[in-house]
Amino acid sequence: MTIYAYRCPHCSEIEVAFPIGTASAAVRCPDCGAVSARMFSAPMLARSPDAVSTLLQHAERSAHEPEVVTSLPRRRTGRAVTAHPATSRLPRP
Repeated sequence: MTIYAYRCPHCSEIEVAFPIGTASAAVRCPDCGAVSARMFSAPMLARSPDAVSTLLQHAERSAHEPEVVTSLPRRRTGRAVTAHPATSRLPRP
């Protein structure tokens, strides 16, 4: 079911759910009975998960107000990083 928006000339906006492609150009207002014309708006085709939207908001905010770095990140101690054997055959500058 898709939600379609209609505007009543006397009341306010009305949202009605119809199957895709079956919405009429006008419906009657449930409050006053006036003919309400269909409004066209941008579709909401997809919603991002909360984690993704939080990361996008953080990235957008940091573009305008970058976070200040006060120190370098700590290096992890422990096992050494091993290079892949194929990288040893790559040309060096």
